[in-house]
Amino acid sequence: MELPIKQVRFLQTFERLYLKLRQSLDLLLLPFDSLYDLVCFYLHCRLSPFTPKSVKETYDLIFFSHSLEKGLSLPETRPLFGKNNISRILHLLRISEPDTVRNVGVQMAIGSIKEYLDFHQKLGVSDQFLIDLESEINSVSSRHKVSGNGGTKDVSNLELKIRDGVLKYEEFLLSRYSCRNFQKKLVPQELVTKIIHTAQQAPSQCNRQSARVHLYQEKDKIAQLLTLQGGSRGFADDVMNLLVISDDLNSWVARGERNQCYVDGGLFAMAILYSCHAYGIGSCPLNFSKTGRKEHEFKKVADIPSHERVVMLIAIGFPTNKVVAARSIRSPLDQVLKIH
Repeated sequence: MELPIKQVRFLQTFERLYLKLRQSLDLLLLPFDSLYDLVCFYLHCRLSPFTPKSVKETYDLIFFSHSLEKGLSLPETRPLFGKNNISRILHLLRISEPDTVRNVGVQMAIGSIKEYLDFHQKLGVSDQFLIDLESEINSVSSRHKVSGNGGTKDVSNLELKIRDGVLKYEEFLLSRYSCRNFQKKLVPQELVTKIIHTAQQAPSQCNRQSARVHLYQEKDKIAQLLTLQGGSRGFADDVMNLLVISDDLNSWVARGERNQCYVDGGLFAMAILYSCHAYGIGSCPLNFSKTGRKEHEFKKVADIPSHERVVMLIAIGFPTNKVVAARSIRSPLDQVLKIH
């Protein structure tokens, strides 16, 4: 039995009004969810007084150790770099308990400092700082009963193996690395197009495909953007190709989707990294954890519209013949996977 036309129109009008009311209510309640985000971050971030001291020390150790790895992986590593960070690392190693052998930060720290010493020994650099450092790291290494597994790894010619199909799929995934050794040449836009086209297979919520990619190949513009980003010191001059990943806020509706732009943008960025890897192009993800004012300034320079949120940057390019990458060891699986 069909409803009368007037009744159908009334139901349709009622449905439209209900949806508008619901959407308006969502906007009105958005500040409460934003407040929830704020409280969660305040209670549990690394700076929070409520975060356990041991947890802070673990993440600090990883953070400062990785900065040492990155310094060692640069095209032209500066002698005696990172003294302040090394002092912080040694302090954290002294106060950490010896039973933290499985702590990835301890492994990274000891391994990175040992490679730091080897690097200077090969250069023939002699300094009291290095003498004291060697004595200290031997003592700490003995106390923790850890030889160390940080530093760098040689990934030269890996792209040739990928192009020749030598690697199995699992080996391909495990072989991805962050490249900071780029040739000073442009990646042809046709190749960039292929890379992005392949990455478009990344999933997105309800197939909205809200992620966007901005390509920059003009050196002055890249220099401005990298300066605002602030995380490419030591290899910024070699970056001739820069991608900025953003996400279109116009595609999101409910307040529950307020952070979805970073989820979908992040998935797309990861697909781009693997797509670059598959095409033999080196890539280095660069975070964009910035304040609103900084993002506004960045989007103005990058010519990115206000309705897009910047998710991250990716430096891409042809790797040099000799490529050294941060080892960046991973945590034990049982620290990552929790089976319920």
